[in-house]
Amino acid sequence: MPVAYFFVPERPQDIGQRPYGAAEGDLPPTGPQGSALANAFNALFEAARTKTFWYLFATFFICGFTTNGLVGTHMIAFCGDMGMPESRRPACSP
Repeated sequence: MPVAYFFVPERPQDIGQRPYGAAEGDLPPTGPQGSALANAFNALFEAARTKTFWYLFATFFICGFTTNGLVGTHMIAFCGDMGMPESRRPACSP
């Protein structure tokens, strides 16, 4: 990683190239201005005004809740209480 950080260019302008598909007179995009924390919260508040954000939020919430909250916490303990041993794949014999 340190080698890539120092020797791999980050933008096409770093090696004197134009971005793929850019016209001759296009200006390079500017980076975000201001505080990174403020930019992150502004993006979150802007996204929270769309239906797509809430659809994604709901599906990820349900998936994470059932996987971590129910299966990881309760089902594994329940299986142990019922005497079900952990399963392991049998070793492949040559």
